[in-house]
Amino acid sequence: MALDIGTILDKLVSHAMATGMFETVNEFKVDEPAGQGITCGIWSDDIRPIRSSGLASTSCRITFKVRLFSNTEAAPESYLERAMVDAASVLLTAYSGDFELGGNVRAVDLLGMEGVPLSADAHYMNLSGVIYRVMDLTIPILINDAWDQAP
Repeated sequence: MALDIGTILDKLVSHAMATGMFETVNEFKVDEPAGQGITCGIWSDDIRPIRSSGLASTSCRITFKVRLFSNTEAAPESYLERAMVDAASVLLTAYSGDFELGGNVRAVDLLGMEGVPLSADAHYMNLSGVIYRVMDLTIPILINDAWDQAP
């Protein structure tokens, strides 16, 4: 058996694209927004075995990061704050609602059973003198039987 991270990434990207809230959605860590709207970047952050593995196979936890960000000069700050919070909320709701990501995973680790829970952290980032509003989402995914164990 093989761990299919690409299918999981595709599912996360499709959730983000379906919202219609982002100017661009990328399958990588974005270092600078593409335009004046909200940019979304999605990438894998870590992959670890989990203790709930069976005797013949190892289950794992993949943590994906989703970064939403926009230039603070692109819109009034009150509008931008509302747009960022709304976008993060829509994504968190989508990942909570599609708990098994279309049957591709055991679960989104909503409450942190195996580590950091589904969450979002807001902050500002200074890139080349431009201030950006940023929301970093942590999307922990649990996968059964990711790797066969040697007999």
